[in-house]
Amino acid sequence: MESGCGVFTTNSFEYFPERYFLDSYEDWEFFETIEEAAKHVSKIVGHSVETSVSAIEEALDHYVEEHEEDNPDLFFSFHEFEEVDY
Repeated sequence: MESGCGVFTTNSFEYFPERYFLDSYEDWEFFETIEEAAKHVSKIVGHSVETSVSAIEEALDHYVEEHEEDNPDLFFSFHEFEEVDY
């Protein structure tokens, strides 16, 4: 599994089942399914979030925009791992 510099890849979802990654100002979270990720993000933003990468990213972006004055360190970065052959 490789992440960083905007590259999120793995050579095996069998050995590295996490397909989604949420980086935040507080912690890192890994998720095996988009449903798990959407449920977690729904708790953060305080409303139900659709189960898609774009919906999760949009919800997090709006949340940051609404709360960045209260917490200037606030950020979220959501990514999907891609399986590649090395």
